[in-house]
Amino acid sequence: MKQKNYSKHGFTLVEVMIVMVIIGLMSTFIVPRIMDRPEQARRLKAQADIKSIESALHLFKTDTGQYPTTSQGLEALVTDPGIRGYNPGGYLDR
Repeated sequence: MKQKNYSKHGFTLVEVMIVMVIIGLMSTFIVPRIMDRPEQARRLKAQADIKSIESALHLFKTDTGQYPTTSQGLEALVTDPGIRGYNPGGYLDR
């Protein structure tokens, strides 16, 4: 009788479990960093928008000699409130 030669292909349960543990450990460190990026982008965008409004307010004051009143609000940076010295192009895009 001839003996059959079985070659073993595949992974053992221990090997699969080790890989799963490694993937789990990596994901606990990597996923929070990836998930935090959209929030960081929103914060940076908000900071840039605030700086842009701040610059527009300073330009408004330089041109007109005053900041917009509370009743005019930030709308005065987009449309002419009828103040002498106002830049016809406005100070901010809508």
